[in-house]
Amino acid sequence: MTSVRWRMDDELHKIKPVAPPPSTSYLYAVNPVAFIPFEHSSRARWEHPSFIERKGSGRPDVLPSERSFVPSFRERIYMKHFVLTALGCALLAIGLSSAPVVSVAQMTPAAAPTPVPVPHPDFSSMNFLLGSWTCTQPLRGKTRSETDAYAMSNDGMWMVDAATSPPFDRYRTVAQSSMTNTTYDPTIKQWVSVYYDNLGGYAIESTSGWQGSTASWSGKGLDGGTFADVITMVSDTETSDANTTTDPKGHVTKVTITCKKNAS
Repeated sequence: MTSVRWRMDDELHKIKPVAPPPSTSYLYAVNPVAFIPFEHSSRARWEHPSFIERKGSGRPDVLPSERSFVPSFRERIYMKHFVLTALGCALLAIGLSSAPVVSVAQMTPAAAPTPVPVPHPDFSSMNFLLGSWTCTQPLRGKTRSETDAYAMSNDGMWMVDAATSPPFDRYRTVAQSSMTNTTYDPTIKQWVSVYYDNLGGYAIESTSGWQGSTASWSGKGLDGGTFADVITMVSDTETSDANTTTDPKGHVTKVTITCKKNAS
């Protein structure tokens, strides 16, 4: 195999071609990781004391330190550990650089939100109802009686009327218990009463409030029936309720309910 070797002229600082030795030779660089025969390298062949020549075999000779160019098993293990450690450090650096930065502001606990005040209805015009009342009305040829206990809810948003009525004729042989919750809706400027009882009855009525000594309540059932109550405050201890009910077939029933406040 014919090739051209190169050497550095120290005086002229130029690279000059040198004739190759008569037999095929390989030059090996002193490299602790890999040994590249210069016959198979595209780089220029430099004559240097670090390069040694061994004819024929293509293997590097022994350095003056008596150490072989071929790394031992332990050296290969050390080099492997070095490469893995360097790779791990590089991955750690990449991970840290891509991790989100937590600012001091993010670590500081957020201040508790300022409580939003909840406006409560003004029940001053309804407060005279608080306490116990006894109400009576004629119904089916009998007198139906009822006891009503008015109280404020714990949150102050509702006036609650808990009512009980004992059996009074053969059409109703069980006691009736009902709850009527009344509040004020500022969005529609109406007082609203929600009624339900233990017999499955329910209703919603509303009124704009007292007009002098009278408050007109009205509502409509889901079945199409309507009902109205015109309540007159006779005194702080007595009321009269003119009740009108119209069923889905158009049958109208009118009754007057009288309520008197019980002595406390």
